[in-house]
Amino acid sequence: MFVLAGLCTVICSCSSDFNVSNNNTLSVSEYSHENMLEFFTKEEFFAEVSKIEALSTQQQDELVTLQYPNFFSMFDLYNMAMCDAERIDDSRESYETFKEKYSPYFYFPEYKEDYGVYLPVSNKNIARLLNIHGNVRIGGKILNMNDITNYAQLQRIGVAMYDENENVFTRASNIGYEYDSGWFNYNNSKKIKLKCGRQATSIDPIAIGGAITYRLHFEISFRKKTWLGWTNYSSRVDMEGFYQIINVVNISEHKEADSSHDYYYGPYYAPYVWLQDGTTPFIGAIMPAVHVEVNLHYRGIPDEYMPDYNFTLPEFAVQQL
Repeated sequence: MFVLAGLCTVICSCSSDFNVSNNNTLSVSEYSHENMLEFFTKEEFFAEVSKIEALSTQQQDELVTLQYPNFFSMFDLYNMAMCDAERIDDSRESYETFKEKYSPYFYFPEYKEDYGVYLPVSNKNIARLLNIHGNVRIGGKILNMNDITNYAQLQRIGVAMYDENENVFTRASNIGYEYDSGWFNYNNSKKIKLKCGRQATSIDPIAIGGAITYRLHFEISFRKKTWLGWTNYSSRVDMEGFYQIINVVNISEHKEADSSHDYYYGPYYAPYVWLQDGTTPFIGAIMPAVHVEVNLHYRGIPDEYMPDYNFTLPEFAVQQL
């Protein structure tokens, strides 16, 4: 594997000299094939993915850097692309130069006005363990893990600019209602939205006496206008406020990274009990209401124009999962 010390500041920050007009800054072909991780079995590989998924974003970065200090992954290249995208202006040349540079590695859907760039892997934590072409060596064989080939797949995993429908929807990973603010469009140049929902993290198989373990998930997405449409990119967003399930929990988050920014709070537990639906008893859990009041501070939009986010995820009963 190759030592990439010279690229550290580019990977870790957008305050580098790396830009869309300089195609010689990053010779990605140097790291395309031999720069590959190796695992004995698929079980070992996915156990490593699970270990990463259980951590916060900062902890994920620290773990991967510690365990694979000389590895340059697809996820690293994507972070660089997001920094690069921040510099795209509204000219055709700027967008097409960017696309030419990164299209061999990432998915450009160009669907309606979604001119963003997306990982070709549905699980971004898997991308942390792949080389820039999506390859990993398992059991002596090279496997390509790229699995995104169409826009509907982006919609199903909740990263596309357009949802599967125009209404608020619940993704498979969420339990019950998911709040979706919809896109707030500022001056047809920047847009932002907030989603919030409950996600099951484990389910005790024992009925009475067991529980659903869940966490609260906030997702902040943003886009900027380019030549023909909107693209995702790296920017800073701060989230301040609180949520209340039983007790009030203050929120103060600060991140500069690609869209979306994800935050998780918990774990929380909803114990299984006997419930009644009309005359029919069933085993289920009561998911308590969650009240949220937060403000977002987004580098792309002046604070005085930003909306306030004040909403409640309602209490509801869920049958045993």
